[in-house]
Amino acid sequence: MVPYAVCTGNNALGTENDAVILRFGKLLENVRKHVLIELLGRFTAPAREYFIRMMVVMVTVLMMVVMTMALFAVLVVMVMMIVLVIIVIVVVMVMMLVFVLIVVIMMVMMFVLILIVVIIVMMVVMML
Repeated sequence: MVPYAVCTGNNALGTENDAVILRFGKLLENVRKHVLIELLGRFTAPAREYFIRMMVVMVTVLMMVVMTMALFAVLVVMVMMIVLVIIVIVVVMVMMLVFVLIVVIMMVMMFVLILIVVIIVMMVVMML
């Protein structure tokens, strides 16, 4: 007797010819026959039509839900893009305002400096 015979399926105490697997297969075949054929076979022609109509309605509703979700996603992206554009415009306007303020401050400083120079020159001329 080989020690690994149990792992390979050569077990003297086990079932022969894979009887367990065949019995399980037979059980599945019986379930298929009884459940699928007899229960689904009980649908009469109108019931089949209603079942098909119900499935068509379910698929249509599912498609409508998917399209609505896609539309919602597109709207969300559009709103995000609009917000981003508004933020960029505000940032650019603030930067332009800061630039204009810096230019105005520099012009005022130059005017004050020129005034100081003129006053100093006038004082020097008056002293002579």
